[in-house]
Amino acid sequence: MLGGLIAISVVACYAYYPSPRECLDEIGMARAECLSAANSGQVDHALFWLPVWEDWSRRLEVGTFIRSGELRPYQRMQGYLIRKKLETLEHELEHDPPDPEETKSVVRDILKTNSRWVRSFRD
Repeated sequence: MLGGLIAISVVACYAYYPSPRECLDEIGMARAECLSAANSGQVDHALFWLPVWEDWSRRLEVGTFIRSGELRPYQRMQGYLIRKKLETLEHELEHDPPDPEETKSVVRDILKTNSRWVRSFRD
């Protein structure tokens, strides 16, 4: 019975924390929705997708660790940076009213960090 419980727990971990490829696909969708909404001034839509992106970023890290047994320090640092920049974007969007130029600057910064972060998991 204990062995069955352990087996179910392991299967549940693999289901909740999918493979890096699947996580990156989901992150790509959340990123596109979030950043296009932020650039076009759709604050509510962007704020909806920000936590989705952050959640998938954490699932990516845990899923990578479960499957490979390690999360490289560079991957961990890039994940930390992307989440900090998402937090910056959230604060920028919550200004009343948000400054479109500053928002676009934050979005450009996120895209640079995101490309390094995604590459670290694809290599």
